[in-house]
Amino acid sequence: MATTLSYGFIQPQNGDKGSVWFPALNSNIQQLNDHTHDGFTSAQIAATSINAGTVAIPSASWVLDVTGRYRQDVTVPSGFNMTGYSITFYLSTGEIIHPSITQLSSTSFRIFGPDNTLTYSAVFR
Repeated sequence: MATTLSYGFIQPQNGDKGSVWFPALNSNIQQLNDHTHDGFTSAQIAATSINAGTVAIPSASWVLDVTGRYRQDVTVPSGFNMTGYSITFYLSTGEIIHPSITQLSSTSFRIFGPDNTLTYSAVFR
């Protein structure tokens, strides 16, 4: 006889046959697919672990580089560094982008872009 766990996952017991095991497997796969970390179907994720730190990269701060690209020097948010976190860059429209960056120090980097009218956000996680 299978046991239902705290978030609704089904754990077959030793000796359970295919009539119990396969429906439990199907149910667990569906729940993994549909979970939202809402605290009911799966454990909740703290908001601080989702967006650890954000820094704005405004369009007004771009400087023309000698290579013909635009650049900005950016300081990472307080309490973060360049090696301990992943950085995701977003346009103001919400699209994820992959700009070229060069680390200047453990707490700053230079970002390059082709258009000085764009505003980016850098999210550190």
